[in-house]
Order: sequence, then C-alpha cells, then structure tokens
Amino acid sequence: MRKSPYNVDIKMTKYHRYTYLKENRIQTISNTVTKAISNEKFNKDAVVNSIINNIGNCKNYRYVNIRNEVDLSSPNAKQLLSQKILELWDYECKRGTRAHEACEDWINDEIYPIDDEMKKYVDYLKVYLKDQKDKGFIPVHTELRVLDTELTTSYTVNPGIAGTVDLILYNEKDKIYKMVDFKTTESVSDEKQLKWMHQLGMYHLIILRGERILGLIENMNYSADELSIFVMKENGVREIQYRSIDCLTKLNGKIVDRKYFVGL
Repeated sequence: MRKSPYNVDIKMTKYHRYTYLKENRIQTISNTVTKAISNEKFNKDAVVNSIINNIGNCKNYRYVNIRNEVDLSSPNAKQLLSQKILELWDYECKRGTRAHEACEDWINDEIYPIDDEMKKYVDYLKVYLKDQKDKGFIPVHTELRVLDTELTTSYTVNPGIAGTVDLILYNEKDKIYKMVDFKTTESVSDEKQLKWMHQLGMYHLIILRGERILGLIENMNYSADELSIFVMKENGVREIQYRSIDCLTKLNGKIVDRKYFVGL
C-alpha cells in the first residue's frame, strides 16, 4: 500500500500547525486535535518535583529504575533525579515518533527497520495487520491529514481544527472502515482512555463532516463502527476498541457544540 494521495493539499509544519490552500492562498490552522480536546497544561517542573518527592514510594518501574541509579543520600540527589527523569521523557517522546515512522514505512513500502528497538514495534504491527486481514480489513491510508475550517470546541479560540490519523483500514466485503491510532505508552489509565476516545471521536467527526478530506468526500463513502487504539508496550501489545457512536457521544454537547453534529 502506498501513502494516501489525499494529503497533497494539507501540510503539517514543524510547529505542529496545518496549512491548506484556499483560492491559491496558503491558510493556517493552529488548533490541533490534541489541543482542541483538552485545556490541560503540562507543568513539567511541578510533575518532576511531585515524582521526586514521592520517589521512595514510587511503583512505576521506569522511576524505580531511576531511583536505584541515584544515591538518595547525596546532596545533589534531587538534581540527578530531575535530570534522569527529563532524559527519560525525552527518550520516550523520540521513541514514540520513531515507532510511528517505522510503522508507516512498513505499511507503505515494507521497509524493515535496522534498529532493533524499532524492529520490535514493526513486528507487533505485522502480527496486528495479519489479524486484521484475517477479519477482512486491509490498510488503505496512513498518516491521513484531516481538517475542518469551521469546527470549534470549548477549548479553542479560533475556528478550525486539524490532525493526522495514523491508519485507516477498510473491509471490502462489509464496505466499512476502521480508524486506528498508535500509542507507545507504558500505562493505560481511565483518564488516558477518555482522552483517546475524545481524540478518535474528533478525527471521526471531522471525516464525517467531510469538509477538507481531499478526494475522500466523493470517493471514500466513509463509515466506521469501530475506532481503535493500538498500544505497543515494551512487553507486548493491546488493542483497545471503541464504538464510534460512544466516542462521538463523549464529544457531543460537552466539548463540541451540538450544532456540528446536525445532519451526521
């Protein structure tokens, strides 16, 4: 499968803004799906301090490993712990990006990574895709950039929301699509799952509204009952499936004004 040709007019900049052409002029949307579904601000220093203050009772193996590497009686223990926590976060962030890219390369061109760590994620994906193929689903789009120039939420100031869907699968027999988003998180909490439902619901809503999905409005006839999170962890994988109607319900009237659902 080749990369979706429908992204040619929608581009993402290095600042996570999306641009598109309107009457031969470049327009910009700064509201990503992630920003549009939450006003949560990540206070890095506060989180680091909270972890350090509770490091003795911490059960998360990532921070337990850090605790075991540092002499807590040392006068500069706090500084060392802070440094190692920030290094861990940076590594995990870059690992997630690399895993997404490796998976995309495999789906599009069957390019197998050289890096042993990335091989693991691609091997996870290969098993998942085989299982989906057995169920009648095959990949049809990767990194599908979507946007809606009118959509707003309770967390946006200006209209317009854009995002990128990791993978779209299609079942030819049942004429139905399945949306999949990749995660490399090591923990799955109720709080995270709610955010994931909001994220998938927003992607789903944008595609249903169909304003700027180039080519898809006429050719895709998009319909999806199932939206999935494919979690790739250090020690295995997990697919978390949600009904599309449940994801939309989480948005309707709470984060997104009901008027945007009229006619869907």
